[in-house]
Amino acid sequence: MLLFSNKDKSETSAEKNTVVIISARSSWMNEVSSQLVLKNVTNIQRVTNNFLTIESLNLSPTTHTIIIDIEDATNTHEITNKINTILVNTASCLVVGDSDSIILSQQFVQAGINYLHYPSQLTDIVARVKSTRHEFNNKRSAIKISILGCKGGIGTSTISYHLAQRIAANNRVPVLLVQGHGGSQDIDIISDHILENDVTEVTDYLSIKRNGGEITSNFTDPLLERYNFSIFDYPVFNIEKEKIEHILNFSDCVIFIISHDLASLRVAKLAQEVNRFLQTVGDGVKREFTCLNQTKPAGGAMLSLGDLTTLLNNEISTQIIYQRPPNDPSKPLILKGKPSEALTILMQKVLGKDLMSRKLTNNLSGLMQRYFKK
Repeated sequence: MLLFSNKDKSETSAEKNTVVIISARSSWMNEVSSQLVLKNVTNIQRVTNNFLTIESLNLSPTTHTIIIDIEDATNTHEITNKINTILVNTASCLVVGDSDSIILSQQFVQAGINYLHYPSQLTDIVARVKSTRHEFNNKRSAIKISILGCKGGIGTSTISYHLAQRIAANNRVPVLLVQGHGGSQDIDIISDHILENDVTEVTDYLSIKRNGGEITSNFTDPLLERYNFSIFDYPVFNIEKEKIEHILNFSDCVIFIISHDLASLRVAKLAQEVNRFLQTVGDGVKREFTCLNQTKPAGGAMLSLGDLTTLLNNEISTQIIYQRPPNDPSKPLILKGKPSEALTILMQKVLGKDLMSRKLTNNLSGLMQRYFKK
């Protein structure tokens, strides 16, 4: 004879899952909370803030559903971008707003996000939360950032790792760094971690997939759906044009890594011209950045930033000045000073954030350095 029914066990198990409510309106939050409690959903975490002003969230690891009050906001691009960058991709997301526009609701559905109108669909919130507990289907895709090395030995893997670190630490959401075929063999030294498994967790929010394999299969790997950001480290100076097109078509953002070497400029310019063509037929990637990584001390007949911009026929988003590597080749390069600041600025541009003042950027770079030393 069972002391507890299977239904009771199911409810008890379900209570271990946390429901997070984010709203700046206390009356709204109380009303939604009451509806949940009445239906035996009691494990609730409240975040009293306007969702669109939040930079990062420290949510319970048991978070299963996040309910967001967007009030009268209707900019779906801004809202979905915020959702994808600061909310864990493993949690179901439910947006609730004051607008009863069918078009608005459809726009959220197309982005893989459920939308309900307040107050007419208030009671539906509980039903939606309960249903996602039993059958969760994550429709939000990872944001795919491809970092493309336009020449060998110019620090593409180092930049990829440090950028991934910064995004993980800044946004506090799961990030996967995928090392593409032909990437650096020293990723374990760069990350200062022993990478024994196919996927290795190196910090609370950052994992590394070593030797990711062929480009065409990487972008459709089901593994990506566990992460908010997938960052691909690809050398593109020795691959076919068709594979470059594939990267451009499947990425949400690309960063071309160049040096003062003319060979890297030729590769970057070719890839950017391919992207311009793809854009004319509705393909390609819209968000494109170029990062100049100075791999040796300034001096001699080195081309200036202006010369490089003219030759590339495109702006250079960020310049990372030369930093002397550690004397011990088995030790990782820890970016400091201006190189660290430049990478932090690149992170802000990639995430679409307003650029901070120099003082705030320096402070953030310092915090990152202390974080990396842990």
